[in-house]
Amino acid sequence: MSNKNFLHIVFVGIDVTNDIELITNSSNRSVIFYEGHKYLKSGESKSSFQYRCCNYMKRCKSRIIFNRTNETACKNEIGHNHEVDHTSYQTSLKSAVNINHFGKFKD
Repeated sequence: MSNKNFLHIVFVGIDVTNDIELITNSSNRSVIFYEGHKYLKSGESKSSFQYRCCNYMKRCKSRIIFNRTNETACKNEIGHNHEVDHTSYQTSLKSAVNINHFGKFKD
């Protein structure tokens, strides 16, 4: 196999593993909160879970990638284009069935 046909993507960002909070609701859907901002699961692969800011439809580019292999989470260095929605966290807590404060995801 030729190396020129293989694309390897490396996500470079800030390690936020110990600063995130994973909340799972009764529908078994998970959201991440980091510094007050809410991230929704947007995809997964064999090696990672991808979360994007809940305001992605308003062009916010902030993302968090969780690496399944070494159980670490990295946030891209793109900041948010909006303020924190404090009611979003309280609403998520009301429907929470599991809260994980240390970034060890189980899906």
